[in-house]
Amino acid sequence: MNFCCHDDYTDTGSFDLNDINIYSAHQSWVLQGKPLASEDDSDKAELIQFKNWYASKNALGQLPNLSEEIKFLPKMDCGDFTETGSFDLNDINIYSAHQSWVLQGKPLASESDSSENECTKFTNWYDSKNALGQLANLSSDIQHLPSLQADTVVHTINGDVPRGGDADAIIVDVDAEGDTAGDLLVSFDATAAVHTNENYAGENRIKAVELVFDNIEFVPTSEADTGLSLNTSEKQTLIDEQYQDTLGNKTLNYYYDYAMRTDGTEPRNNKSVIGFIDTTANGDGELKTNLGTLVFRVKKDNWRKNTEISNDIKIADVRIWDETCEVERYELQGGCG
Repeated sequence: MNFCCHDDYTDTGSFDLNDINIYSAHQSWVLQGKPLASEDDSDKAELIQFKNWYASKNALGQLPNLSEEIKFLPKMDCGDFTETGSFDLNDINIYSAHQSWVLQGKPLASESDSSENECTKFTNWYDSKNALGQLANLSSDIQHLPSLQADTVVHTINGDVPRGGDADAIIVDVDAEGDTAGDLLVSFDATAAVHTNENYAGENRIKAVELVFDNIEFVPTSEADTGLSLNTSEKQTLIDEQYQDTLGNKTLNYYYDYAMRTDGTEPRNNKSVIGFIDTTANGDGELKTNLGTLVFRVKKDNWRKNTEISNDIKIADVRIWDETCEVERYELQGGCG
């Protein structure tokens, strides 16, 4: 996950009832297909569209009054507390209960919880209240807790994670094992992609990615044998199963290429790009949470390093497109700022 977001939708520096009302109403709005309060809102930012819709429903008595202005909308990585890839009733129950827990001083379900991490403390407290019939059942496990903009970490079930997620979104290494020694391994963490439009409210789908290397040239043996593959793993099966067209053919195309860098420079006319794209006709790509971390393998005879530039393998440019695939939409962030 990449936590370059927060769950304080009124930007007050604390959680309150306004935030719960906004979070709940936003889910309803999304599930209804994000209806507009007025046709005049069609070309406005998503935040404005939601604010106007909320105001229209509030005027009809269908949504409660807010004492603070809506400043931010829920974002998937932060507001999806069960990390299922979508907002649902579980998330509303968790968000609301968490506020109650914080206001009560974060009581423990048991003294033995005193040494547990924050997320586990809250989960155990929630379970204890649920057993008494005081909180609703959850159909998915709690994976992380709501966070404020000033927080430096997000409390997850596995411990605290710095806001912004893992810093090493791309890891490049040379295999040193057995028959595959010398192969280039490129690990890409799709979950670290943060949309550049702060008002984006899509599903965080990734349609295509290109990784540009500074001192690496890729050398296909032939058009049929490029030496490039997805490393054998569970993700290979996921790709095979989910990237299919209506005839059941696999549609994820990964390749070498030559392309201009986004700053308009490219010092060498060679194949310095690893890329992949969902080639389904009108395909929307895959959820970044489903893609997870992809590991590409390049056979040792299909890549070479230009040591005149550097002995260290360097990434010069990263391009990530969302489901519109019109212009670059995401950037990788190891930290927020």
